[in-house]
This record gives sequence, C-alpha cells and structure tokens, in this order.
Amino acid sequence: MNAALLSLLFACAPKQIHIDPLGPAPEVPAPAAFEAPTPEVGELRTGGALWAEVRSDLPLIALKVRVPGGSQLDGDQPGLAMMADALLTQGAGTRDALAFSKEMERRAIQIHVSTDRRATTISLELKADQLETALDLLPDMLREPRFDEDAVERVRGQRLAAIAEDQDDPRTRAQQFAQSAWYGEDHPWGHAPGGTDAMVRTLTREALAASWSARAHPQGLHITALGDLDPGALLEGLDARFEGWEGAELPTVDLVAPTPPATTTHHMIHRPNSSQTVLLVLMPGWQIGDEAELAGRMGSVVLGGPFTSRLNRLLREEKGYTYGARARTASFANHGYLYAQTNVQQHSTAPALVDLLSELTKAEAGYTPAETEKARASIRTGLISGYGTRAGSASVYTEWAAHGLGPEEGARQLRALKTVTKADLDAAAATPSLSHGLIIVLGDLDQIEAKVAEAVPADWRIHRHID
Repeated sequence: MNAALLSLLFACAPKQIHIDPLGPAPEVPAPAAFEAPTPEVGELRTGGALWAEVRSDLPLIALKVRVPGGSQLDGDQPGLAMMADALLTQGAGTRDALAFSKEMERRAIQIHVSTDRRATTISLELKADQLETALDLLPDMLREPRFDEDAVERVRGQRLAAIAEDQDDPRTRAQQFAQSAWYGEDHPWGHAPGGTDAMVRTLTREALAASWSARAHPQGLHITALGDLDPGALLEGLDARFEGWEGAELPTVDLVAPTPPATTTHHMIHRPNSSQTVLLVLMPGWQIGDEAELAGRMGSVVLGGPFTSRLNRLLREEKGYTYGARARTASFANHGYLYAQTNVQQHSTAPALVDLLSELTKAEAGYTPAETEKARASIRTGLISGYGTRAGSASVYTEWAAHGLGPEEGARQLRALKTVTKADLDAAAATPSLSHGLIIVLGDLDQIEAKVAEAVPADWRIHRHID
C-alpha cells in the first residue's frame, strides 16, 4: 500500500467520539473537622480510675491496665520488675501456665504484658462477648499470680535470650548507654528495665513474688477500655471483682530530675567488626506542662521526623551516609530531653558526625515558616491517627493518665496546635543545647577512633568494654 492511499484511508476514517460513561466528576465535599473523643471517667471503689469509650461499630474491645511502679523500684536488682511482670501470664489463681494459656486461646483473648521505668501495662484485645471472662481472669493476674518454679525458669530463659538480643543490637546498646550516662547509675532510671545477664540469673522466685506484691495496689490502677461496652456495667463488674483487695502500701518514688552535663560529654564505645556506626546525641528538653513543650515537639519533627526533615535531607538524600535519621522528644513530670540518632556506614562515621552536630547547632537558630506549617500538619496527623484503632486509643489514653493529664488532652492539644507560631518554635529551639549534651559514637573503634577524634576534637571517653 503506497503512502498516498494510506493517507486517504486515514482521512476518510470516522472521527472517534470520547464519551465519559460516568458523566461529570462529582463534587467532593471538604472533610469534616475532626473532633477528638473524650472517654468517660469513673472511679473504682477500691481506688484507681477507669476511662471508657464506647465504639460499637464492631463487637471488639481493647483493655489496658496500668500498674504504677515499674523498673524504677528495682533497687539493686536491675531486671527484677520486668521478669516478675513476665510471669503474670504464666499461671494465676487456680490455673497454672498451661491452663491459663489454654483459656486465653480458647476464648480468643490476646494478652501482652510490658514493663517500663514507670509502670507495668497489661493489654488485652478480645471479642465483646468475652469481656466477662477477661474480667474474671484479670483479678487473678493482679492479686494471685502463681510464680511457679517451672514458670520462673522458663521466663528466666526468655529474659536471658532477650538481653542477649539487646546486647547484639547496636542501636539498643547506644540507647541504654545514653540513658545510664544521662541519669547516672544510682538514679532509679539509670539502668535498662530488662536488667543484666548476671543479675537475671540470680533472681529468686521469692524476690520476684515480693516485687509484684510491693507494686500491685488497687489505688494506683488506671484502666482504659474502648469498644462495644457499657461503661457503667464495666465499672460495676470491676468493683465486684476487686472487692476486698487492699494490697500493700502504694509505692512511691522520689524521682529527682537529672542534671544535664555542665559541658558536652563525648563517648566512644567499641563494637568490634561493626560495619556500621551508631551516632546518638541527647540534649535537655521540655517537661510535661512546659509551655514550650508542644513547640519543642514540633521542632523535633522539623529536625528528624519524615524523610523531608533536615537530618534526613542532609544525611540521607544529600550525603548518602544513612538510610534514615530521626529526632524525638521525651517529656516527663519534672524533666525532658531531645535525642537524635542515626546509623551510618563505618567509613562515613567522622564526616557524618560533623554534619549531624552542625545540623543540630543550626537548629538552635530556629525554623522557617514552611517548616513550621509542615510540623503542625505532621503533629496533627499523628494525634488524629492515634485514635484510629481501639488499641491505639487505649495506649494514648493510658499514656496521658501516666503523665497526670486529663481525658480531654487530645482536644486540648489540637486546639493548642493551631496557636503555635514560628516564633514559638524559634524560642523553644534554644533549649536543647549541645553545650549541655551527650554525644555517643558506637562502632569499631579500631577503624574509626582516630578519624572521629581528628574530625571532632574533644575529651573523648573511650569505652572498650561495657556491661
């Protein structure tokens, strides 16, 4: 077929008519303004509080029980509380570990116990028709854990394996060292909640049982429940099951706020044959109730939140030192801190540390209007997403209660977030100063020590062996 005929055929072909079978695109309404829910608050007759929120769209319930105390009461036996708490699901009341486990499995009740420096948290997720069963099992765990010898040895093995895993994780090792250095070895928060291998091997059944008995007290309980439930009926059910429970004297801890270093403290920690290096910087931050706490949190998002944050843009995108960097704040009743952390390739350790410290120093000068708005949006999204699941909301409410905040805290933060200005971020940025910080480099010192010391001249404290 010649070119002229081909052109004629195309010219005579019928015109194609494009028809949209769906018609014009519908108008999409703007999303409704989010209103933070507020749980109902009740008080148990034995003391303690219940925060309950009804979510009846699915027949599911998330339940959290917070028992204050935690590893800060370990004294000279680090790891005691965490090991004792791990035994709460290993037999209680008339059920030994196997019977307890089978009952949970048969009822499809998921249970998890966690221990931090301040408290023990028992988390349950269940179908709504199993709530009565869960409420029957809960008092046994709180009041009558068995601490059977075979369960003690089984949990001891699990704890030793977990400690060994932490020892082998460079990020965890750096964080544990930072906590110990920041608080001091004699401070109640100066040791890792999991304790040490040597100590866990020595913990006796009697010591574990005594640890739990000293912390299990009805007046300190905080119970959070969300799902297809009746708050009034739940409160009555808890009162009936806890009737007559007095417990030991409610434990208290005189938690002294840590004193930041007078000058920057530098530490290098040896991890032989490590192909990567952990860089961690910890600086003073903001306590709960501080007017600048929210602005400081927003600043940490600008510094090391999403991949568009300053640290990620520099260390990941521009320099290619790392897969990611982060900065976070931690705030408590009488103190707080900000930390930045990243893992870098071994050969990049020295220049990466220089760039990290440079970026942290620049942050003291403040942020741009665009960064302020990004941080506002990020914090707001995080607050709202916390309400996305029953278990997530239960965790949020439990954390608020732990800090002495009220059930309306979510709504308060969303309101406050609207009023934070760039000037507020700039003012808050002066608090986390490297002049009173802690700088930690953990890696193969045989390969990086000289280069780090040359790149960042300082009085480096070298740790070849740490427990």
